[in-house]
Amino acid sequence: MPRCAPLVEGTGFYDLFLPGFQVIGTFVDSKSPYDPALLTGRYAIVASKYGEGRVILSPVHPEVSAGRVGVHTVFDEGLLWLAQLDEYLEQ
Repeated sequence: MPRCAPLVEGTGFYDLFLPGFQVIGTFVDSKSPYDPALLTGRYAIVASKYGEGRVILSPVHPEVSAGRVGVHTVFDEGLLWLAQLDEYLEQ
């Protein structure tokens, strides 16, 4: 499956269809079976508001990145943001 890299992409109309669309992280390099040229510089985590709720799209799995505290912080803060508990987010 090296040609089927997990990407978050779509049309260039994010701001029109998803107001508040934000890129949280991009792929810097690839330590996976996928061709690094397919991932480098592409969106790794994006977030937006949708209707009355919020959504995060991420092909990466920060919840299973053992020993990487910064990655776990992104995951934890994403859950707080999804739950609309913004007052608990680090500033």
